[in-house]
Amino acid sequence: MFKIIGFIITFCILAIPFSASAKSCNCNNHGMITASGAGTVKIKPDGSRLYVAVSIFNKSHRSAYRNLIKTITNITSRFKNYKAVKLIKTVQINIAPNRYYDNGKWTTSGYNATENLIIKIHGNKNTNYVVLYLLKYKSTSINRIAPIVSNMKKYKIEAVKLAYKHAISKIKAVLKLIGAKSYTVKRVDIKSAVQRIFPVPVMMQASIANAVKKIYFPGKDRITAQVFVKINYNDINNK
Repeated sequence: MFKIIGFIITFCILAIPFSASAKSCNCNNHGMITASGAGTVKIKPDGSRLYVAVSIFNKSHRSAYRNLIKTITNITSRFKNYKAVKLIKTVQINIAPNRYYDNGKWTTSGYNATENLIIKIHGNKNTNYVVLYLLKYKSTSINRIAPIVSNMKKYKIEAVKLAYKHAISKIKAVLKLIGAKSYTVKRVDIKSAVQRIFPVPVMMQASIANAVKKIYFPGKDRITAQVFVKINYNDINNK
């Protein structure tokens, strides 16, 4: 049995080759092997963050703003007792004139009042419910759906373990080739553990809403880790 001495996180500018390499030293009858490994873990999101815009048009800026607040209140009141919605945050409120050029002059036809919201939801099924509810309002658009992973540390550890196992498998292959059986892990460097998210566009999801009543897809979400392992082994000739 062998024991990992410790994980030392390093950020390397120069790339290190991914092949395992062995070096033997005749002066002390010991050798060293270094190898890289990669591990990828699929992530299952347990919630989502919706980026929502609510836009109201009216002839006066005061009426546009007043109707916007009323619409926002009607929409968000649905979630007051809905425990799955953890956060509703206003990011920005904007009121802008709707202008057009006609007969050599600019004319204002009215005002657009827009409020951008972030809605945080726990549970993918609950996300489906909230999205379908929001799409019932013609004044509401969903600009982006971002998956949320609450326990990212767990996935990072799993990815690092797989990467370590991959590196060790390379080392064992070299040891078998040279006939050495015992070794000691001297160092493990974690190069990276990066989350990679590839969300499905909202428009693509919304296009099938009326057909299947289920439009939320978290997309391909995974995390990849890279590690470098250095071991010492007893030279086969030193018996």
